[in-house]
Amino acid sequence: LHQYITKYQELIEEIIDKGEDSGFKSSNRFEEISVALRDNGSKILEIAFDISEKEREEISSTIIIANRIQITLLIILLPLSILLALFFTRHIITRLNRLMDVTQKFAVGDFSPITPTRKYMDEFTHLAIALNNMMYEIEKRQHLLVESHKLRAIGNLTAGVAHELNNPLNNIILTAEMMKESFKDLSEEESMDMINDLVVQGERAQSVVNNLLDFARESETKTEYLHIEKLIAADAVGHRFGPLSEEDMDYYLRLDRYLGQFFDYLDKNVGKNNYIVALSGDHGVLPIPEELERRGFPSKRYPPKELNETIRQAFVSISQECGVTESFFEKKVGDGILLNYELAKQHGISPKKLDSMVVNHLQNVDPIVEVYTAGQLQKNKTREDSFIDRYRHSFYKGRSADIFLRIKPYYLISAGLGTSHGSPYDYDSHVPLIFMGPGIQPGFHDQKVATVDLAPTLAEIVGIKPANEIDGESLVSIISKK
Repeated sequence: LHQYITKYQELIEEIIDKGEDSGFKSSNRFEEISVALRDNGSKILEIAFDISEKEREEISSTIIIANRIQITLLIILLPLSILLALFFTRHIITRLNRLMDVTQKFAVGDFSPITPTRKYMDEFTHLAIALNNMMYEIEKRQHLLVESHKLRAIGNLTAGVAHELNNPLNNIILTAEMMKESFKDLSEEESMDMINDLVVQGERAQSVVNNLLDFARESETKTEYLHIEKLIAADAVGHRFGPLSEEDMDYYLRLDRYLGQFFDYLDKNVGKNNYIVALSGDHGVLPIPEELERRGFPSKRYPPKELNETIRQAFVSISQECGVTESFFEKKVGDGILLNYELAKQHGISPKKLDSMVVNHLQNVDPIVEVYTAGQLQKNKTREDSFIDRYRHSFYKGRSADIFLRIKPYYLISAGLGTSHGSPYDYDSHVPLIFMGPGIQPGFHDQKVATVDLAPTLAEIVGIKPANEIDGESLVSIISKK
């Protein structure tokens, strides 16, 4: 190509040099140059076309090679990407899933430590170490919390056992004292009744002790019927903390949850409209006197020693008035007093006169606001007193005390902690009476009823007619749907 271009350039220059000669264009040389120019031009074009074709072929070849390289790279990079994804899945996502499984076990109380799976330490190893430390601390604190709850449960159990034993023991002592005092005057039938009562109360105390021994003794597990009443701890909580305490609120919140679960069970296994629920309580409780006093109530915790001294001084005065050196005071039982009527008889004092003297000396002596005699409680109501009927309901001739003392409201005769019940006031005697089930109208009724109304109400609901006269009245007409 270079040769032809050089030759073409020489011929052009020769024409340019001789172009001013007028005879040159008609000469043979001009004709030879023209032919040579056409030949060289043709050759140059032919070579240029060949070069262009070769360049197009080379470009096409380069493009094909480039495409092949891209395809090859894709073929190589795709498996490599899959391998990288598997690597990250194994080394990151799998370890995250392992940590997630550990947290789920941790949520259900499994504090097993995370064991290492690598010899080297990375960010996940540091995270696992931190989780292990956290689970160790939580497990340690949970153990301490469980131990504290065990101690608290033992305390509640002890208080409950003491309370359960105290009732039959008091009954045994009272009955024994009655027999001791009036043994000669008792008929054979009355003596047998008292002896049977002693046996019943003794068996009751023995049952409490046997249940405690069975609880403490390691033995083969036996399946028994669940008695819901044994799960109720309201009495122990109320005695220890009082009804205004957070502990009492916590107990009733939990009881509400337990009852909800129990009712759900009944709905599922018995049928929602196939059962009747009746709830009530056997007594209320006085709030902690110190808490009432803090809230502005005229409340006080009155030491038993001071009350006993007040009673002792009153009987000293009575003996002095009668010219007697001995005391007519026999024994104090709860808020009641046993009198020595035999001593009074020896000095010509009738039981009625002795009762009157005791009433006159103890009436309105702090913290006593009212004094009742056994004779009053055996008669029909003779004066306006909203409390005497409640004492009548608690009186049993031959077993109850001779004198009953009504203490000021919101006063507690106690030298210890906690609180108690047993007074005739509403905070001890006012309890709820709840019915729930098919045919019962939801609502609230504020009229005065009694806990003994529960049995005749349930009897009428289930279509049972009592064979004999019973205490209480049916409330079906009040609670049923109209």
